[in-house]
Amino acid sequence: MQNPKGLNKIDKLGYVLVSVFLILCILILLLLITTKFFPKLFNKEILSGASVAIFSFFLAVGWDEYKNRREIKRREGIIISAVEDELRRNQQILAENKKILESDLIARDESKGVVIPLQYLYEGFWELSRMNLPRKFIEKDYLVKMQKLATLTNYFNEMIRSRESYRIQNEAMTNFSGRMKIYDKSLLDKVAELEILLDEPLVKKSTGG
Repeated sequence: MQNPKGLNKIDKLGYVLVSVFLILCILILLLLITTKFFPKLFNKEILSGASVAIFSFFLAVGWDEYKNRREIKRREGIIISAVEDELRRNQQILAENKKILESDLIARDESKGVVIPLQYLYEGFWELSRMNLPRKFIEKDYLVKMQKLATLTNYFNEMIRSRESYRIQNEAMTNFSGRMKIYDKSLLDKVAELEILLDEPLVKKSTGG
């Protein structure tokens, strides 16, 4: 059977069950026709047993397919929830880091500084979604966005690591405050980029039609 146009908008399980039902009907019809034209080959007991066997087989196939689809959906739901939770936590971390950076910029004008360290962002979301890609994620736009988000997240963490290393080891340098302001402004630019990406929905809601 050819996949009808727009099938991706229909529940795949329904398509499988309908296909199984049609095949079952065809087989039973063929069995009835054979019995009618070749009655000596089949009696009622054989016909009844064959029909039950065919029906049981396809019922088992349909049930296994249903259980498989249900398990896939359950696992995908767990993955999506885990990815979304990690991205939400990254949004919270970004908000906290933004406050620290803005406060530090003001303090640097007075040759002071904020000693609270910046927090690293979680990076496991990319590996989790890439290695266990749910069907809802198999979209070009999603993959491009997630790869960009993962790359930017990693770069942001490396910038934090570099800033913290410089802050700890070079406080006695004469241009320390100026260099820290450069770090702060660069990180705030990346915060703005990450905020835009994280504000977009992870999975677009499908529309009817």
